[in-house]
Amino acid sequence: RGAAARRWALTPSERGADGPVEAAAPADGEHADGEAHLSGEALDRKVLDLALPALIALCAEPLLSIIDTGFVGRLPDAALSLGGLGVATSIFDFIFRCYNFLCVCVVPLVAQAVVAKRRGEPGAADPAEITGRVIGLAASLGILTWITLLFVTPTALQLAGAEPGSALSGVAEEYLMARAMALPASLMNTVAIGAFRGQLDTATPLRVILGQSVADALLDGVLVFGVDALGVPAMGVYGAALATTLSIYLSCAAFCWILTRRGLVAWKAAVTWPLALGEMQSLIAGSFSQLLRTLSLQAVLVQFTRTAVGLDAGGLAAAAHQVAIRTWFFALFALDSVAVAAQGLVPPPLAD
Repeated sequence: RGAAARRWALTPSERGADGPVEAAAPADGEHADGEAHLSGEALDRKVLDLALPALIALCAEPLLSIIDTGFVGRLPDAALSLGGLGVATSIFDFIFRCYNFLCVCVVPLVAQAVVAKRRGEPGAADPAEITGRVIGLAASLGILTWITLLFVTPTALQLAGAEPGSALSGVAEEYLMARAMALPASLMNTVAIGAFRGQLDTATPLRVILGQSVADALLDGVLVFGVDALGVPAMGVYGAALATTLSIYLSCAAFCWILTRRGLVAWKAAVTWPLALGEMQSLIAGSFSQLLRTLSLQAVLVQFTRTAVGLDAGGLAAAAHQVAIRTWFFALFALDSVAVAAQGLVPPPLAD
């Protein structure tokens, strides 16, 4: 296990652009002291090397919602707009977290396949094909969920406290319908981030997510308030959702391009996405308790939103709740950055 850990305890610059490479084998007689060193300072450095970039990538979705909240809060009808935004994002977050297993499962699958392939094990799975299949699964689930939302959005918003026909419900539906268009790309991004983590690369997702956040902020400024010189009308809450959707598709295109350039994805495998369900079956079963915990938390948060909406028909209480919950979400997911390091570092040594 010490040798395997050494191979993977590399900085991004040592791995190079095309993924991890094996480090030199330890010298004879180095085993005891080397492992002690690795389990101390070297391992700590490796965890930080992975965890710090992952911190921002983990906050991608909460960060986009915070950006939208900041711009929408400056509209003339801020209370109603933020209240509707809060109802819509509570439903979107619940749906998005249902597919959290995609990233959780793809990390160890890719990490183990990379190790097996470098050892030349017969019948070893191709990590690029695994990534392709799971991306195909993510895109299919995203499209199916988007189509489903076209029919059930009013009912879903009612569960979050927005009465049908109310002004609050109209704002929420407008935002959710536009934001739902991004679901296929959002889930593909989740898999891409997991695939890079499996390669022990958290720096690349960081760069893409930073670019996505900048694009979202710029598009929000244009679409929410409008730019007369460009002939772009002010779209309000709908403009915020559209800006987020466009920025997500831009980041999805960036992820796909980088994965392709580095040879980390086999696109022909995307059409065989049903096979990914079999590959992930044991991992999904093992992480079922985590999924149940996440969904339970999201259900409680939806109920909180419903309660806040019921306190004030004008949306002021829901608006305050939206600002508070977005800040809380950002801090919550930041704490998972160390878990990301563990997901990438643990599978390779266990394969020995």
